[in-house]
Amino acid sequence: MSKSSENNRAVFNKVQKKLSKLEIKPKQNDIELILDYFNFDLNETIEAFRNLSANEILQDCRQSSTKNKQIHEQRRRTLTLKTSSNLIEPSPSKID
Repeated sequence: MSKSSENNRAVFNKVQKKLSKLEIKPKQNDIELILDYFNFDLNETIEAFRNLSANEILQDCRQSSTKNKQIHEQRRRTLTLKTSSNLIEPSPSKID
């Protein structure tokens, strides 16, 4: 494990402990998203959960994720259509 990922794991564990003491029990993924949002700043992450701004950030992340999935799907469909329309049909074989 790299040094930065060890540090990130340590910060995650500290956040989880502090939130537990405050009787705030978010999902692990939510903690990770908020930590990432605040560049693994322990105090800002804790404060976001305490003042409920974490909920707004998580909602924005989820909306952004949904929008990105929709854009990706639309691009995939467009690419499939373009690829399909550019296909060359084989010429019928000549019968002697």
